[in-house]
Amino acid sequence: MNNHRFKLFFIIYLTLATLYGCTATHTWELKDMNSEAGPSIETDLNPNSPFCGFVENCKFDLHYFSGKANLADDDRPNVLFIPGGPGEIVDRASERSSATFDPMKIGVNFFYFDVRGTGYSVIPESNVYDQFLRAQYVVEDIEALRKKVLHVCGEGESRAVTKCEPEPAAWDAIYAHSWGTIVAQMYAWTYPKNVKKLILSAPVSRTLKDTDTELARRRKIVDNLIDIYRSYGHAKCSWSEKIRQPRGPGEEVLPETNTFCFLEKDDRDNIHEILTTLLNKLADDYGSTSFVDSLYDELKEKQDLTVKYRYPKEFFRALRQLEWYGAAERKNMKFTSEVMETKFDAAFFIGYYLLLRDKPNLSGPNPRRFSCDTEDADFLWRIDSDNVKRNFCRRINVAEKHLREMRPANQSSRARLVFGVSDGLTRWIFQILAKEGRLDGNGCFTGKEVQDIASGTLLAKQTVMRQEANKLGMAKLEKVCPWDPKPPKSFSQEIQTLIFTGDADPVTAGGQAKYFFDNGLQPGKRVLITFPGAGHRMELQVKDDVGPIGDPFSGLVLAFLNSSSVDQFTQDKTVLKFKEALGAEIFPTQPEKQSNP
Repeated sequence: MNNHRFKLFFIIYLTLATLYGCTATHTWELKDMNSEAGPSIETDLNPNSPFCGFVENCKFDLHYFSGKANLADDDRPNVLFIPGGPGEIVDRASERSSATFDPMKIGVNFFYFDVRGTGYSVIPESNVYDQFLRAQYVVEDIEALRKKVLHVCGEGESRAVTKCEPEPAAWDAIYAHSWGTIVAQMYAWTYPKNVKKLILSAPVSRTLKDTDTELARRRKIVDNLIDIYRSYGHAKCSWSEKIRQPRGPGEEVLPETNTFCFLEKDDRDNIHEILTTLLNKLADDYGSTSFVDSLYDELKEKQDLTVKYRYPKEFFRALRQLEWYGAAERKNMKFTSEVMETKFDAAFFIGYYLLLRDKPNLSGPNPRRFSCDTEDADFLWRIDSDNVKRNFCRRINVAEKHLREMRPANQSSRARLVFGVSDGLTRWIFQILAKEGRLDGNGCFTGKEVQDIASGTLLAKQTVMRQEANKLGMAKLEKVCPWDPKPPKSFSQEIQTLIFTGDADPVTAGGQAKYFFDNGLQPGKRVLITFPGAGHRMELQVKDDVGPIGDPFSGLVLAFLNSSSVDQFTQDKTVLKFKEALGAEIFPTQPEKQSNP
């Protein structure tokens, strides 16, 4: 009753305010209420639909921003960045996302946008509108953005008056990471004249016929961990007097504890076996460990995750760090200290928890606060000094603190789920439906399977999967297949393309980048660079003895933008210098003969 009275009072107030001076003379925009929102263009939710305009909420505002752009300078290339995720949001202040390329270091006009359904590019809340969250629609958003930011002459617009550019005013390049490579490839198929080059970082594929990419992913996570143990544990332990002394609570962790010299081959083999078994069981139950990492709290609350698997959230975060940051340093090479500290954190915490004899009960409202226990730490059992053990326990406590306080990437959970499933990228749903025998001969499923999960007809005990499926607005007959970068017969992608990949990237494990190279690109117009030890974030290591060479990643990007052909790029002296400094491999090693159009 009180609520109705309030509403009535509010309506009367607005009416009186309008009558007595508070007239509606202006409509505020998002940028007026948030200074970071920036410019936007009005875009169709369903591009090229004849029904657009007859449906409520047919349009949305696509928000974009630029770095230190100078469109008046004809020598500066115009490059669009497409983030990964899906659902990742580029930080406007730093122009950075999970991909570590720093555009501020080269003279390029970089343009960024909030993908529909992320950041400021909001669409209506109802999941009925999820049908418009598809990579194919983002392609049309990019085309609308091209016409806006490159000032392409519109119908009846005079170049002499407005200084607009006649068609074709193409992007000099599109730079895309992870999921963004799907959109970039689709754009190149659809508008081949409107982009000159593609730069694809950590490209993904889900259609390798002879490879289970989820299994390859799990194996690569384990391989990265064991590589870290082996690389920083080959020398015999020799403890200094300092590490043999007890340390007070406020004293810093000793750098000397960043070693795994106390792990012998039998220990590493034991960890390898335990972690492999654990990851396989998690994948069997939940389709993918990334599903557990993303939905840990829900699984713990609604499905008693921690009753069967007594591992804290920090453990799964540590696994994710091995995906993002990759493996150990190669001989005579160095990652940054920050990257290595992150890898040590992950390796310490995973190893300690895997070998913990009495794992604490994590269920209930007040689980026990983590603290490394020297008496129960089989991970440290070979260390014969109690004080040294305690110092390593301090290091493990610090690792747990870093993992606990780790800030998640800024992203749209809606876009991550909807784009991920609908674009054929998300592994868990394919893995679970394959287990249930609900995929067709091409590994595809339909919206009916999603609806069956949501209703409980399928996977009735998987409460959190039902929750996620219920969020998805998907038509019953819509078909979803694993993402394949190979152009359909009606398309042709013949644009010069540079691929970056890391050989320690679990997300693209199983040869996904090479499949992309072989099947999605044309001979003579493609080049693949593989970086040793790099994970999905593409953090690179550099040889010790090369001296200052600047930012090699940015240098490679700039060299590719300035090259007239991929052959010129692969033979460029600067590129070869970066290749040597980074220990990278460039493929093909010899010029390819271009295929006939």
